[in-house]
Amino acid sequence: MTRGSLEHSPPGSAALLAGSLLTAGWNLLLVPAALALHRRLRGPGARLLPLLTGAGIASLLLWAAGGLTRVTRTLELAYLMLAAIWLLGIAPLLRESHPRLSAFTFVVGAFTALDAIFNLLEPMPFALYVLAAPKLPLSASWDIAAGVVLLSHRSREIAGGRPTATTRR
Repeated sequence: MTRGSLEHSPPGSAALLAGSLLTAGWNLLLVPAALALHRRLRGPGARLLPLLTGAGIASLLLWAAGGLTRVTRTLELAYLMLAAIWLLGIAPLLRESHPRLSAFTFVVGAFTALDAIFNLLEPMPFALYVLAAPKLPLSASWDIAAGVVLLSHRSREIAGGRPTATTRR
């Protein structure tokens, strides 16, 4: 819609500032969702959950910082790798109670890992690099899907099927 003006405007311009604030804000607003997922995930492999959640939150904070400052290749590689670890790690923990979200999480994590690998191997042909392009729209869609699951009043605790405080009446 903006034809890239939010990302490619001159330094100090209002459009560049707006784009930076949107990127940082989006990522910072995802931190509470990551913490909510952390509180609700259970099951085999959950002992790694603090590490996985830490990777997810670190990824979000690095991406927000990059939005406010400057995204370097090293910073991008770091937040992509951390996000891939988080997503691929929590996908199996979602499987029992939210199989569709689990599968979607795995797909987004795989595209994120692919983007990280391509970032590591740069420079590379654009035609090959474009294979990781679905990561951004998939990530935004995943954010919304995870939010719907977290906010659903009919949602049960992510493992074990116990009702949450919002579903008890």
